[in-house]
Amino acid sequence: MIRTDAEMPVSRFCSLIGIPRRTYNRKLALVRQGRPQTAVTCYPD
Repeated sequence: MIRTDAEMPVSRFCSLIGIPRRTYNRKLALVRQGRPQTAVTCYPD
């Protein structure tokens, strides 16, 4: 993982890539559970 290789704190990493820390933690939890990431859009299929 990029963040751990750079030995960067989560807060700094999130500010660099422009996402909220809560979103990062939520996505990380999904990945660790083995659940697929889904994109949420406003547009109907």
